[in-house]
Amino acid sequence: MNLAEFGVKRPITNLMIFCGIIIISLYSFTRLGLDMMPEIEPPAITVLTVYPGASPEDVEIRVTEPLENELASTPGLEKINSLSGQGVSRITLKFVWGVNLDEAANDVRERIDRAKRVLPSIPDEIDEPFIFKFNTAMIPILFIGINADQSYPYLYNLIDKQIGDPLRQIPGVGTVQLHGGWERQINIWLDRHKLESYGFSIIDVRNALALENVAMPLGSIKSGRTDYLVRLPAEFANPEEIKLVILGKRGDKLIYLKDVAEIEDSFKEVEMMARINGRKGLMLIVQKQSGVNTVEVARRVTKELGKITASLPSDVDVRVITDTSQDIVDSLRSLRSVVFSGAVLVILVTWFFLGYVRPSIIIAMTIPFSLLIAFIYLFLSGRTINVISLMSLTIAVGMVVDNVIVVVDNIMRHIARGERVREAAMIATREMFLPIAASTGTTVAVFFPLLFVTGIIGIMFNELAIIVTVTLIASLFTSVTFAPMLCSKILKSSSSDNLNGTKGFSAKFVGKIENIYSGILKFALMNRKKVILAAVVILAAGILLSRFVGTEFMPEEDSGDLNITIQLPVGTRIEESDKFASLVEEIVRKEVPELRTISVRIGTGSGMGAIFGGSTGPHVISMRVRLYPKLERKRSSFQIAQMLRQKIYALPGVMKTDIFAGNPLARVILGTGGKAIQVEISGYSFEETDEAAARIKAVMENVKGTVDVSISRETRRPEYVIKIDREKAASAGLNVKRIADTLGAGIAGAVASYYREGGESYNIMVRYNEDSRRRPDD
Repeated sequence: MNLAEFGVKRPITNLMIFCGIIIISLYSFTRLGLDMMPEIEPPAITVLTVYPGASPEDVEIRVTEPLENELASTPGLEKINSLSGQGVSRITLKFVWGVNLDEAANDVRERIDRAKRVLPSIPDEIDEPFIFKFNTAMIPILFIGINADQSYPYLYNLIDKQIGDPLRQIPGVGTVQLHGGWERQINIWLDRHKLESYGFSIIDVRNALALENVAMPLGSIKSGRTDYLVRLPAEFANPEEIKLVILGKRGDKLIYLKDVAEIEDSFKEVEMMARINGRKGLMLIVQKQSGVNTVEVARRVTKELGKITASLPSDVDVRVITDTSQDIVDSLRSLRSVVFSGAVLVILVTWFFLGYVRPSIIIAMTIPFSLLIAFIYLFLSGRTINVISLMSLTIAVGMVVDNVIVVVDNIMRHIARGERVREAAMIATREMFLPIAASTGTTVAVFFPLLFVTGIIGIMFNELAIIVTVTLIASLFTSVTFAPMLCSKILKSSSSDNLNGTKGFSAKFVGKIENIYSGILKFALMNRKKVILAAVVILAAGILLSRFVGTEFMPEEDSGDLNITIQLPVGTRIEESDKFASLVEEIVRKEVPELRTISVRIGTGSGMGAIFGGSTGPHVISMRVRLYPKLERKRSSFQIAQMLRQKIYALPGVMKTDIFAGNPLARVILGTGGKAIQVEISGYSFEETDEAAARIKAVMENVKGTVDVSISRETRRPEYVIKIDREKAASAGLNVKRIADTLGAGIAGAVASYYREGGESYNIMVRYNEDSRRRPDD
């Protein structure tokens, strides 16, 4: 019994099989995640090391070079890049595609451990090197802006506890990060002159605080029948107790900390500022876990956010600035409508050319089965519904009907000859099985090589190839089982009983088309040389014109988002950067009436920005501009970006500007730092490479179409260099390490201990007051 006979002779079994397919497909569909693109993990590992306060030269010599020397021997390594900046080292290891990144990460950890013997001491001088593997699932799904007036000083702790903690408990949420705001800290502002008058140093104060703020278990004492635990709870109960820490005794007088310092329950020094729509606030960024439904997680977060905001102080304003799930929903909704419209058009076209209603209904009923099987594959393979998978289904819609049209048309032909419907369904399907199987095989053969494409393109086209292949094989199975079964039950032996709909009109239309085609064919056969010459000319013209067609990794998309990064001279104070950012904000509000929201971050830390190759420091300004939807504005985001580019470049003090209005996915995946073209310059001299970079930059700026041309290497930050007379230091009983620790604690500050309250720990920072470190002479 062949497949056609099975389908016709076992209709109930056949129907149950396809009902089972529907149930499994619908179950798979409800469990599939929604995302913009397939999950992509570029073969790269970044090693990030923070060396607080170190110059780029020190970072390169003491951190980057030792790590590079060890990491260069990592198996599978294709290329290694490093960047040594102010207080941060970033080393990017790029591997060949196909390398197991988990194993590569273990190899990297082993080499970092070997390099630690020559690195500055951890954790006294540098932080533990951090290994980072990028995945597209790490792209934030929500940017939430929070403003406040009276509550602003305590906004960071308020939002971290009342919003951050509940959001972190939501299933599917990966991390919740806060940027901006003030973080609580106990500041010990030492008066250097008073401290010296009593004969103490800042190191003495740091040690005294560490020794006096102690909570330790001391073992146990057995007395009688009871075993008592012994502990020493001697931590500071409140900030006032810190004032009474005894530094020592001078004569008969005890010297308290309050005698030489001002103790302040305040905040950390501001390293990052945030504003949302011109008001000071903070930014909350939500990332999802890998493999979960982006849209569902974003929906849960926004729902929970609505509940939480009701309990916040009245002056706290919470609003979602960017919701990437909405872009996903809009894109997928558009593609779904295309798939549905395509299916309807296929059915109408089939009805028109076949001319009968019943056969058209049979063909229409087979389409969903072929497409639904694709959802089973997506679920079993752990993939998501995304732009690529829906695009693949759009392509497949027009292909899955080919086989069933051939089968149904042949069945109709046998019925027209007078055969009984049941026999006609089996015989006609058997006749067409090999031709449609060969046709399906040739189509699959076209897509099959895409499975062997590597790299990012391979990740995208592999999914397309597999989905199209699965749907085509499903359509073949449906055509030789389900379609003949439906024909045997629905079609009638008389053509008139099959609901003649458009047969007469379509026959006339097809006849006219055939007449036109026969005329063209006759002309071609009588003028063979002319036709061949015309074909050659068209082919040659196509080849010649292809060089004028642009190429790009991702098409430009007007999503209504503008990302602006401005760099001021290195060393600019964050307060000055804040003033400059306010000026740019005014320009945006004045020149962009299409503006919906604008958020600003001044000063970026050494976290995600450094990992992705971005510049860090108080001189960096990052803006995120959200425009009204495309249909509600006359100008495109690219036109607005070009206008703002000209306005910002005209401002004095701007060193670099990057304004991006396209799809950010390509720059994130490729790690190009937002630049479509990069020229790498290597050499043994900073001066020579800087000179070469400047010349190349001048040439590129004169190339038509280039914008935001910049040199990645930053200018050197202004600095003071302290030189120590070792003989004088030795005669005073000092060594270089003691001097360095004293100056570092006095200028940058040092965490002496921790103050605990309400289950939270806050730094106790010792530092010279402003008057004691205002000038180099101090």
